[in-house]
Amino acid sequence: MKVIHIRKRFILVVLCTILLTILCAPIYSNHLVSGLYSSLYANNKARVSFYNRGGQNNSVKVADIKTSTPYKVEYPESCKNKDGQCAAIVITVTNKWQTFSGEIKVNGNGDFTVYLRGPYIKDDSGKLFPVLTDYRFATINEKQILGGRKAFENNKPYKYSFKAKDGMVIKFSLQVRKHHFSWRDLSEFYAFNYLLFLSVLILAFLFSYKLVQYISKFKILEHNSRIDIVFVITFLGLLFVPMSCISTAEKSLHENRMLAAYPKFFNNVLNLKYGRQFETWFSDRFFGRNLLINGFTTLQRLINDHYAVGKYRIYLDDWSLSNEQVDNKLSDKDKEQIVNGVQYLDKYCKEQGIKCYLMIVPRKLEFAKDKIFKVVKEPDRAQTLAEYLREKTDLNVVYPLAEMQKANLQDMVYYKTDHHWTPWGAYAGYLALMQKIRQDFPNIKSVSEEDYNISYSPLVVGDYNRGKWEGWSCRGLNLPKDNCPLDVNYKYYQHKQENALQSKRHNIDHDFHFDIAPNKEKVILLGNSFIENISYFMAYSFADVLKRRCNYKVSNLKLSRFKPEIEKEKTNILVVMIHSEYIGHLKELKD
Repeated sequence: MKVIHIRKRFILVVLCTILLTILCAPIYSNHLVSGLYSSLYANNKARVSFYNRGGQNNSVKVADIKTSTPYKVEYPESCKNKDGQCAAIVITVTNKWQTFSGEIKVNGNGDFTVYLRGPYIKDDSGKLFPVLTDYRFATINEKQILGGRKAFENNKPYKYSFKAKDGMVIKFSLQVRKHHFSWRDLSEFYAFNYLLFLSVLILAFLFSYKLVQYISKFKILEHNSRIDIVFVITFLGLLFVPMSCISTAEKSLHENRMLAAYPKFFNNVLNLKYGRQFETWFSDRFFGRNLLINGFTTLQRLINDHYAVGKYRIYLDDWSLSNEQVDNKLSDKDKEQIVNGVQYLDKYCKEQGIKCYLMIVPRKLEFAKDKIFKVVKEPDRAQTLAEYLREKTDLNVVYPLAEMQKANLQDMVYYKTDHHWTPWGAYAGYLALMQKIRQDFPNIKSVSEEDYNISYSPLVVGDYNRGKWEGWSCRGLNLPKDNCPLDVNYKYYQHKQENALQSKRHNIDHDFHFDIAPNKEKVILLGNSFIENISYFMAYSFADVLKRRCNYKVSNLKLSRFKPEIEKEKTNILVVMIHSEYIGHLKELKD
C-alpha cells in the first residue's frame, strides 16, 4: 500500500511540474504554448502580399488564380493612403502541400515586392502571435525565389523585390501547407532559452515536490481542514499569475519609452548584474502591469490636482507637460557649440547664395504658466538663445513668442493633451516667418485664413500621418480616450484648392508642388515634428516645398545629410525650424 501511495505522489509531482513549467513558459520563451497550438491546430490560413510602391497612382490587381483550395483576395484600406497600393491573398491551408498560382497586373512604375507570411492572428493585448506557415517552390515569372520548405510568420515574412514597369503582368506560383513543427522553431521563432527552461523545470519540480508533500500532511492530520488546503493552493497559485503572460513588446505606448530587454546571464563572462537587470525586465513586462498602472493613475487623478506617470505630468485644468517641456537648462558650453553650428549653416548658405532662416518655436510652458506649479519663474532659454544668436551670427533668427502670445488670446496655440502646437499656433508662427522672409523677398505673399475652409475638433493632429487622436499625454498618462480631457475644440484648416496640391511622401518626408502658389520660389523646410502643422500653410505659399524631418536619430540634423539635395534642387530658401525643447541639437549642424 505504501508503494502505491508513493507512486501516486510521484505522478502528482510530475503532473504538477509539467503544469507549472507550461504556466511559466513566458519566462523562457515568447508565446511558446499559444504559438505552437495556433501553428499546429488553430491555424488554417496563409497570407501572400503584393506591393507596388512608388507613386500615389500605383496599384496591383490579382487575376487568374488557379488552385484547388478556397482563398480570398483583399485590398487593404491602409495601402490607399500610401505611395502605392497592395493586395493580399488569404489562402486556406491543410496538412498537405497545395499548389497556388496566379497573375499580378501592375499599374505604374515602382518597386514590386512579394511577402510570404503566416496568418494574421492577435492575442488579447493586440500582439501578433508568431503563428507559422510552411512554403516551398515559390517562383516569380518562372524564376525560383524559394526552394525547399521554409516556415514564415506574419511579422517575419519572406521578402522578394524587384523593379516593375507600368502594365507589367507578373506570374507567380508556390506551394503552401500548415506548419509542421521542427526543433529549429524554438530558437528561430519562439526565443527559447534553454538555460532558463532548465532553471524553471528544476524550480517547478522542487516546488511541486514540497507542495504534494505538504498537502499529503494535511490529509493525514485530521484536525487540518480542507479550507486550509484550498487557501494554501490558491495563495501559491496566485504567485504565478504575474509570470503567466510576459509582454514581448519593445516599447510602451502608454509611457512612450523602450521597455527593458532580457539580460544575458553569460556572454563570454558572467553577468554580475543579472539579478538586478532581470528584476527590471520582469517589472516592465509582468502580466497585469498596465491594469495596475491604470488603477493607480485613476486613484491619483481622484485625489490630486497634480500627478505624474513616467515622463508625463498633468496640472491644473488638465494641462499636461513632459519632463523635457519643464527642464530649461542650457549651459554656456552648449550655447557656444550651438553658435558654432549656426555659424556653419550661415557660412554654407552664403556660399550657395541661399537665404536661410532659423525658426525656434516657443515652448508650451510659455502659454500655460498659470496652470503650472514650481516652474513659473524659470527664464525662457529659447528667447535668451535667440538674442544671443542674433548678436553672434548673421543668420535670420525667428522666435515668434510675441506673435503666438497675441494669437493665444484669440484661440489656443498649444494642445492641452499633446506637446505639439495647434494649426492656429503654427499659423501665427508662419506669419512671423513670412514677415522675416519678406525682408529679403519683398514680393512674397502669405496665404490668409480666407483661403481655407475652417473646422473644429477636440482631437489632436501633430505628426506626419495627419491622424486625429487624443494626444501623446493621454497615452503617456494611461488615460483611456473616454477619460482624456477633450473639452476644447481646436481650429483646423483645409485649403480650398487642396485637390490642386501634388504631394509625394517618402516615409516621414514630403514633397509638395502647388502650380497656382502665389510665390514661385523653391523652399526646403527642415526640422522636427513641429514642421508638420506649419506645412498646412507653407505648402500652399510656394511652388515647391520639400519637407524634411530630422528628429529620429541623433545625427539627423547634420547639414551634410541635406547638402546634396539642397544643391541639386537649386533651393532659394532654406528654413531650419526647431522646437525650443530640442535647441541643443543645433550643435549637430556642423559636420
